[in-house]
Amino acid sequence: MSQKTETDLRELKDLINALDKKIDLGFAEVKGEFKEVNARLTLVEASITKLDGRLWGFIGLALTVTLGSLLTVFIRFMFANTPNI
Repeated sequence: MSQKTETDLRELKDLINALDKKIDLGFAEVKGEFKEVNARLTLVEASITKLDGRLWGFIGLALTVTLGSLLTVFIRFMFANTPNI
């Protein structure tokens, strides 16, 4: 091989190695961004779960109050016409 061809091959090899390093750095950056996104998604999921628990607690409380009120009205209606003894 001629010396110019060897020099060109060496330069090409150096360029390929430099490009490979840039690709590795880019991949590391993307991987880091995915970690940040996954962490944020985990926080959002925890927040939604917390709000979901609060919502079901509120619904349970509202149903309990409603049923208690209906039961009270029903019992008062049943004994409204009872003569006093």
